[in-house]
Amino acid sequence: RRQPDFCPMLDVPTAMEVLGTGSYHSLPSAIEQLRPDPPLPPKAQAAKLRRITHLIYSHLLKVTLPPGVSVATVGQGFAVLKADGLYEAKVTLVPAADLPAEPQPGSTAGSAGEGDAAATAGAPAAA
Repeated sequence: RRQPDFCPMLDVPTAMEVLGTGSYHSLPSAIEQLRPDPPLPPKAQAAKLRRITHLIYSHLLKVTLPPGVSVATVGQGFAVLKADGLYEAKVTLVPAADLPAEPQPGSTAGSAGEGDAAATAGAPAAA
């Protein structure tokens, strides 16, 4: 009979802790950062949707849509854009905090300071 090339490393003390206490106290605290935020109450969700819808309206007023593309509806945090006979697209705003800052008019490229915020079309600043 041939011996296996490896032996499983069983962590009996940890298994006993989890089975006995129902929790694992040696879990790294960094994993807490991965826990999702609790859901917002319904009133706060409605307020946030109204805010997003308002931001969508304001961004649509700032941009020029290509010829043939029109705004069908705006509401519930989405805008529906359509090109008759071609497509209909449901769009929303997504935070873009990881994008580099765009140079401001009249400034040289790459001279944005640390405190400058990224001004991107379709990416509102965090409220």
